[in-house]
Amino acid sequence: MTTGRAPTLQTLPESALTRIMELCGKAHGPSICAVCKSWNTLFFSSPGLWRALPLDGRRAARAGKLLAWLVAKRALLARLGPLVAAVDARLGDPEAGFGQVFDDGNSDDEVDDATKDEEGSEAGGGEAGGGEADGSLWELTNALLQALSPSLSELRLTLECKAHGAEALALPTLPHLARLHLDLARERAAEALQPAAAAWLAQLPNLEAFSWHGPATDPSPALAGALGALSGLTALELRVSSQMMVSEGRLSPETGAAIAGLTALRSLSIDAALIEPEMAGASLCRCSWDGRAGELELEGLAGLRSWAQLLGMLLPPAGNAPLRTLRIERSELPAGALVVCPPLHEMTQLLLHRCTDSAGDGNFQPATRLSGAAASALLHSAPHLESLGIVSCLQDEFPAALTTMRGLTRLDLTDNGLTNLPPGDWLADLKALALSSNSFTALPPALAGATALTALELTGNWQLCLDAAAADVLSQLSQLSKVNYAAGRVNDAFR
Repeated sequence: MTTGRAPTLQTLPESALTRIMELCGKAHGPSICAVCKSWNTLFFSSPGLWRALPLDGRRAARAGKLLAWLVAKRALLARLGPLVAAVDARLGDPEAGFGQVFDDGNSDDEVDDATKDEEGSEAGGGEAGGGEADGSLWELTNALLQALSPSLSELRLTLECKAHGAEALALPTLPHLARLHLDLARERAAEALQPAAAAWLAQLPNLEAFSWHGPATDPSPALAGALGALSGLTALELRVSSQMMVSEGRLSPETGAAIAGLTALRSLSIDAALIEPEMAGASLCRCSWDGRAGELELEGLAGLRSWAQLLGMLLPPAGNAPLRTLRIERSELPAGALVVCPPLHEMTQLLLHRCTDSAGDGNFQPATRLSGAAASALLHSAPHLESLGIVSCLQDEFPAALTTMRGLTRLDLTDNGLTNLPPGDWLADLKALALSSNSFTALPPALAGATALTALELTGNWQLCLDAAAADVLSQLSQLSKVNYAAGRVNDAFR
């Protein structure tokens, strides 16, 4: 039976109040918690507010209150318990320059504001306060980590600390952890923590994604062994924390073997500073493998000796998703290394951007353009391409292998100095063709053979003149629905 009265805050169910608090956000926590004890309790038991918790000690480190901050955050984690599913913790010693190294504007000011009254009461004394405030930073970091809920599924942990005392770090048991990111910016601390990290990985049976950001130092044999034992790992990232650090450590054979043994791996990203050129058969600036999409990205490739050796190093073992897409930027592609390579055979998409035959000037500026022979060698190894981009690579030298390809539906030949296109059946299946920023003075007659073409890009061809001959070519393309032409001249006969 309804009373006809409008609902009030006192009559609203807890689920509605919780939703209102979630919409207000953590920034209004002090005001919400000051209303009454029941609202205080409800605020700190709202799943939507606390599922992801940033714990950033930079502000406290700059103010000289880092130890009190650690104690208060431990109390907060203990109160929230299993509500917290993901934690992004950034901890460090102010004497180690922590306040500056990670000052990227993503601090947890909102969480601090939301819980300042709560933390003030917790940190003032009792079990969480005074007594442990005299402990070392590593001991208090231990206390904070041990307060993490065993049900935690994701943890990002950034440590900027001196190496002294690092051996005391006791990483918590988190049996349900699925994603782990460790960022250890200081070289000595990273080396000191590797045994603890290796032992920790051995206790994470459900780990699916692991990211290690550290100085340019190869993971220790113990850590490499722990990586190899993660049979369910699907994503792995090994990065250098600072590009200013000079790489001396490289991926060892042990680490390479551990990665090769991860049969479930679908995504692999390795900082090129960690890749030993002798092991990969080439040097690199960047590489990334996305196994879900079958996509490999390479940048700054130089000194390539063998595609088989390089891909054998970078791609996960056979049985995973095959290589479907290859993107190569600002790289040397000598024709001699481009022999038949099975991983390239099933590729359906290839993008070459600013690639060359020889070394550049050190700033990725090619000394010469890519020869048609070098481009053809790579195309011969990928007979099933459906999408091809050769951008800012050629110098008015059309790859002969391209004229023999069938099934190509998308082609981007932007900025290659082209003046004409060869005729042939290679055009028959094209649906999208980009010829921007070339040197055409007339529309290539061969385009009349692109009968399936629906989109044609011609911008940036400043000498191109569309005349009666161009009109005749375009009139034969019955499927063409889009022509982008923002340069050159249009003859009256064309109009």
